[in-house]
Amino acid sequence: MFVHMSPELAGELSAFSILGSTRIITRAVLHYPQTWLVVQDAVERGAKVGRDSDPLYMMRYEDVFDLTPDQAREKLGVRGVRMADTATASAQWC
Repeated sequence: MFVHMSPELAGELSAFSILGSTRIITRAVLHYPQTWLVVQDAVERGAKVGRDSDPLYMMRYEDVFDLTPDQAREKLGVRGVRMADTATASAQWC
């Protein structure tokens, strides 16, 4: 949101999501330190997608349900996606 609107408005709209997402970072460091590099990579990949893509809050996901993920990303303007295998780290959280 910070790429597409004023810092003040983006900050107000991001307050809830930042509190929800930072718990993952804290939990990884405190309880699952072996997953930290995977978590950090996920945060960095997500930030890149956010900077490179069209505004996520304006997307109509109903229009792409019948498309493949790559086709949907293209139609929605989602750019910079880099896939990563997080299965090993994810299994350690269960």
